[in-house]
Amino acid sequence: MKVLWSILFTLSMSITPVLAVEYQGKNLDGRRLTAKAYYQRTGGVYDVQVQFERDRATLYFSDGSQVTLKLGGQRITDPSNIVGFGRLGYVPLNNQFSIGLESGNPAGEIGSPSSRAGDVWRIQLDLTALQELE
Repeated sequence: MKVLWSILFTLSMSITPVLAVEYQGKNLDGRRLTAKAYYQRTGGVYDVQVQFERDRATLYFSDGSQVTLKLGGQRITDPSNIVGFGRLGYVPLNNQFSIGLESGNPAGEIGSPSSRAGDVWRIQLDLTALQELE
């Protein structure tokens, strides 16, 4: 019995968890997908390309700009309602802090944009792009 427990312990320690964004068991990391993004702060809806990487999503806009978001989770259950947190001009450093410059910021706010309700993004993936993954 000791041998069995030793083997199970060794296997559990050697298996590293997959830290990728997935939808229906498919890894979405590293792929650019067509999407629409709604930014709660401005109320704007944007046509974007989104690229997932672990717990982050980078939105690429048609004007060449981009924003990196911290995702609410790594498993996508509803491709029309993916929640991310971030501000234009900011890059998330970890779960609590981001760094960046924002013009017209008289309060000199720093820290995590995820704590502000207006910094919520909702991403809606193009379903035809998801079907092409199959």
